[in-house]
Amino acid sequence: MKKPTVYAMYILCGSTLFATAVQVGAKGAWRPGSIVKPAPVTEEGKPLNKSDYIRNFSVLESFMGVTSAVNDDPRYTLEDYKSSFKPSSIEENPGYFSAYLEDNNVRVDMTAVTNVAVYRFTFPASEKGCHVVLDISQPLDQFQGGELRLRDSKSVEGFGTYKDEKGKEITRYFSFQFTEPVRRRGTWIGDASEDKHFARVEDGSTLGFYTYFWGTHDDETLLLKVGLSEKSIDDARKNLANEFPGW
Repeated sequence: MKKPTVYAMYILCGSTLFATAVQVGAKGAWRPGSIVKPAPVTEEGKPLNKSDYIRNFSVLESFMGVTSAVNDDPRYTLEDYKSSFKPSSIEENPGYFSAYLEDNNVRVDMTAVTNVAVYRFTFPASEKGCHVVLDISQPLDQFQGGELRLRDSKSVEGFGTYKDEKGKEITRYFSFQFTEPVRRRGTWIGDASEDKHFARVEDGSTLGFYTYFWGTHDDETLLLKVGLSEKSIDDARKNLANEFPGW
């Protein structure tokens, strides 16, 4: 089986969004010709109809992902963010996927164009707010180094370099944009977090970025769009502007 290279990202109301390596296990929202492939990521890559829970939602097949949950404390293992889901809530159409995460009380809708994935998270009421954490260093045994930077109050950009299954180095550039401004943010390398807007590693150490949004009302939504590129961060940003301008 081909070894995946994965980003995985989680949005939590009252806690964190966290990224880790998983394998896509179901159909998703991509269209013919799409580079991005948003889809539910299940336990051990099982088909969705045979899985008990959803771990996250990918951005690029075997590369990136997002999900949501309600939690009180930031945690950094995949098991803390998986959620059972309501099978009757699943909606799949060309270019669209939606699911309701029962444990997390969050609905996730997603769609995609060629180089851009768009996610809508509908949250329950929470006074603690929503945290977002991006970990670009997964899978760690393939991660060579990377960079994260808060470009402005609504954007996080950077790149990650990995070795593929043939040992060839590949670099993926990204630009994340939110509908709401980030209230608090920082970076982490290894086990240490700092209140900084920039971080870079070249030795394969874990690398991440966290953000915080204020509390949410019931059925409040947060939109996230992700532009990808094999060329540069500027190109990832241009893909966002050209393929999915505005909201």
